[in-house]
Amino acid sequence: MSANLISLLLIGLILLFWFVILIKFTLYKIIKLKLSGNSEERGQIIDGKVIASETKGTGKYKRVKITVEFLNFAQTQVSEEFRFVDTKPEQYRYELGKRVGLILNPDIKKGSPIKLSGAKTEISKAFFLVSLILISGYCYGVKLLYEYCNTFLNGNWSNAESLVEKNEAMPTVGLVFLGVLIFNSFVFKLISSVTKSNKKVSDSELKYYGAKALAKITKYEDTGVSVNDNPMVKFHYTFEDKYGKTHISEDKMIVGKLDIGQLPTMHEKDLLYLPSDPSKSKFVENLKPNFLGGCLNGVFYLIALIFSIILMVMFIASI
Repeated sequence: MSANLISLLLIGLILLFWFVILIKFTLYKIIKLKLSGNSEERGQIIDGKVIASETKGTGKYKRVKITVEFLNFAQTQVSEEFRFVDTKPEQYRYELGKRVGLILNPDIKKGSPIKLSGAKTEISKAFFLVSLILISGYCYGVKLLYEYCNTFLNGNWSNAESLVEKNEAMPTVGLVFLGVLIFNSFVFKLISSVTKSNKKVSDSELKYYGAKALAKITKYEDTGVSVNDNPMVKFHYTFEDKYGKTHISEDKMIVGKLDIGQLPTMHEKDLLYLPSDPSKSKFVENLKPNFLGGCLNGVFYLIALIFSIILMVMFIASI
């Protein structure tokens, strides 16, 4: 394969990569929200209590973030956070201590099986407008690039390799950039995997199907992993299920530097386990949202964008 052909393939990969990302975060998301909004409210109607509430906005509608406490499928008290726009803020339906209706749907295997009763999923005009601008901008940019190349080739695309003949460094730079992205993707996935606590079971599975028990810590050890200079500690523990049978398991947790000295005093912790498979358990504290994965994805896309801009500038300069 010639160096010129490699350069052209790299440009094609860049255009395809950003097309897929663009569709994923615009059209696909819009379609997914539409299908979700049009689905029937199926499942078990249960009662929940608002244990935290935050309202923002000064207009007719208010942006609301609430945390609701409810009983899951195993009749264990857990909580879930909801973010939405309240179209009737004058009714004060979501203040602290209020009771709200929830729908718990066991048929939903992916995503959250719980939703607010009566909630409607709508796509904001701002999101739709931004999506339209991004897609239009991408299509217009590709059109300009095509016309620019077509003019240079005088309509003869059989001689496309001549587009990059003047830039001998582009294949090497492009392959190095591609290697860096693949390496970063591997490293980020490894970091995300290492910093997870018990990987045997998902947080969602435990939250909605788990039963609560008290873990008796028997031993703890350093894992050698730190997040923001805070060490991750592995805890070994035992707990009894609802039938009185004892189980041995382990979980990892990030401990603040100031709390390291308190480890010897940590004898018990609340956990959730699956009644159908008690080998799957996790500390309740570890069920809180972990934003590390989202941050790593953002860093990856930023690096990809920088590399893409550099390669596209090199390509255009070579014509």
